[in-house]
Amino acid sequence: MEPTTVLGLTGLAMFLTAGLIARLPVGRCQECTHCHEVDRLEAEKHHRQELSQSVVATRRCPRCGGDHDPDEED
Repeated sequence: MEPTTVLGLTGLAMFLTAGLIARLPVGRCQECTHCHEVDRLEAEKHHRQELSQSVVATRRCPRCGGDHDPDEED
């Protein structure tokens, strides 16, 4: 067999393998630890976003709407 034929067959096999790997159900199942970890990280990210929004919202002065401590004297 010629080297170009071997390289062509190897490339074709790698291409088909990549296509099969892309069709695997990674991240879609309920049993594996990987999917549970992804769900946990998303929930943690959502919680951090809520906390950061509440911290920003509490720093606003209710009287003037400015970004300072409401207990400060004007």
